[in-house]
Amino acid sequence: MRSQRRALLMVGLVFLVAIAAFIGGMATAQAKAAQATPSAGHAQQVVNRYLTILNTGMSTPACDFSGMATIYAPNARVNAAAGPFAPNGPFGPGNAYGTQEFNGIQAITGFYTKLCHVLYTKGLLSPSWTQDAGFALSPTVLNSYERVSSGGNLVGRCMHVFTVSGDQITSLDWVVYQ
Repeated sequence: MRSQRRALLMVGLVFLVAIAAFIGGMATAQAKAAQATPSAGHAQQVVNRYLTILNTGMSTPACDFSGMATIYAPNARVNAAAGPFAPNGPFGPGNAYGTQEFNGIQAITGFYTKLCHVLYTKGLLSPSWTQDAGFALSPTVLNSYERVSSGGNLVGRCMHVFTVSGDQITSLDWVVYQ
């Protein structure tokens, strides 16, 4: 009788340990899934870092955009349209719609450097981008509306659609609309 009781207790203990292990495994799997799936605000955080790097690079005539390599994926793409990217703009002629595409971090950094020099040449000193609104289209895609100012004066408005993977931008579609 005593051995049956002991065996029953052992079976019960093994059962409780199995349940605890199962629950622990489920919690670990859920935690890993939560880490793998970006939160709705993660893309906005990446865009906030991008805007800081952009504005820092634009802050002096030296136009240093080496920080872009920390925010863009090495094989990222930037597609820019309208405004200075129009056929008669400083980035023209482009195609009939005035779009320019830059692939890879070296081309992207060159794009920002040229844009900075063009703006300084036009007398727009230390242009600064400020986000007016950001809308998460998905956990990895953010639609962002910005205004550009120089010396406290509004000089333009643009819209960006950022695609983010991890902590880096993989693509940016940029349209100037004012």
